[in-house]
Amino acid sequence: MAIVLAGACELEPSRDVPLDEVQTRIERSLCGRSFECPCRMRDVETMQQCQSFAAEFAENVLERARRRDLVWDPTCLGVDLERIDESGCDSILDTPNPCDPVCHYLHGSIPEGAECNYQSSQASDCSQGLRCVDARCRPPCWTPEVGTPCNFDCGPQLWCDENLGSCQMRAGPGESCDLERCPIGWACESLDPNDPTTPRVCKGPAEFGEPCRGHVRCQTGYCPRGYCEERPGAGESCAQAQLCALGLDCVDDVCEQGQAAVCIATSFPYYDDE
Repeated sequence: MAIVLAGACELEPSRDVPLDEVQTRIERSLCGRSFECPCRMRDVETMQQCQSFAAEFAENVLERARRRDLVWDPTCLGVDLERIDESGCDSILDTPNPCDPVCHYLHGSIPEGAECNYQSSQASDCSQGLRCVDARCRPPCWTPEVGTPCNFDCGPQLWCDENLGSCQMRAGPGESCDLERCPIGWACESLDPNDPTTPRVCKGPAEFGEPCRGHVRCQTGYCPRGYCEERPGAGESCAQAQLCALGLDCVDDVCEQGQAAVCIATSFPYYDDE
């Protein structure tokens, strides 16, 4: 399990995390805070377990860097730990803009456009700021041209047509589609939801009060009775779908203040891809 927090790579030098301080900085930011905040559930139950976790992560970093010949960036872990420090016992961390420069803990030196073969949530064999996308180093939110050869990823604006082996335009609102051709967040559904024999077209998420079939089909993310509604707030029942408004958790069928982000943040530095 990994919680990806890294955003832009600008940080005051004093907040950087040198490789020989990784374990102590994780212990200071995560272990102490996680036992100060009220947590209904924890990834670790004791301070000793948390310290063992920090030591394991530090060992993972060294092993991964040696095995893949990657460079440790002292800034990026500092970005994540700073965000956790600043969150206090709040339950919500700001979501970084996906188009901000990526900040990998470990990175290689392969330049933009060149071939690559390794990408995880926190490491890449590409140069810092790039991701390995379809075996090429690309900047965040990179969008290829129509007709660019692809294996699976064509960015948010295009889709990878496996039959053609190249990136193609996504269908527009109301246009004919198959499951993969619609814009991200849209669905390919029957023109008449009550008649599955009608042509399939791209439909966007329904607005508040509009008919829906499933929570993901609402802008509000909540379709309890066939119409889009706001998610339950604090103190309201969540028995029907176990869903609550942002920042709240469904506890014993009632929406309550969500857990502090630090209660679960001790899972974020684990490498879970190998």
